[in-house]
Amino acid sequence: MRVYRAEVIVLRRINLGETDKVVTLLSRQYGKLSAVAKGARKPTSRIAGATEVFSCCSVMLALGRNLDVLTQSEVKVSFPALRTDLGRFAAASYITELTDAILPERLPAPAIFDLLLGALSALQSDANPSLVARAFELHAAREQGYEPTFTVCAQCHAPLGSPAPGFSPALGGAVCASCVGRVRDAERVAPNVIRLAQRLLSVPLQRASESGAGHHELTTLGRLMRAHIEYRTERRVKSAEFMDALVATTQ
Repeated sequence: MRVYRAEVIVLRRINLGETDKVVTLLSRQYGKLSAVAKGARKPTSRIAGATEVFSCCSVMLALGRNLDVLTQSEVKVSFPALRTDLGRFAAASYITELTDAILPERLPAPAIFDLLLGALSALQSDANPSLVARAFELHAAREQGYEPTFTVCAQCHAPLGSPAPGFSPALGGAVCASCVGRVRDAERVAPNVIRLAQRLLSVPLQRASESGAGHHELTTLGRLMRAHIEYRTERRVKSAEFMDALVATTQ
């Protein structure tokens, strides 16, 4: 198959030469892939829209020796609000970079595709950006096989009858009162942080806005989840710092 069609979300783009771009795409059918968009920086380019980050597009790709070549495109959803509102832009940048970090090349991940599309749609509809980001972290970790545990202690495996007082990124979950002082990286957290994580995991991402939460709970859960994911992927998501700094200035 020399030419194929795919439904994609644009995760990343970089300039190549004077007129081209290299785009990183998440496709529903083929997973994450990279492609050259030749002439995409020309004012008359018909494929420029398919190189805009966050866009959901139907594209035609031709197999290349090193990189595939984007030959045709049709933008399905452009998510314009994500480019005009700084808070939503920061959250969308974070979740797309996180998606890029957690997925290998060419491994189909339709659940992650649907999760990302749902998160971008939620941000477009003016949902709380921090809540969407937290829900995406938790559900993406679940889909990738490293969902944090909140039902048993990650150290001693005893059932947690109530929200645990700590969380260990290295162990991958909540830590009970008996173990929290003996786990090297365990951070003591307020019960509301654990309850928030449990609520977000219990509903689809599109309903994340129903899980009311304060600034402190969202910030703490975000820090814990990034440490949890980075421990397993060994990848640092740089845009998280921008998102955190922006949230801090608005409080």
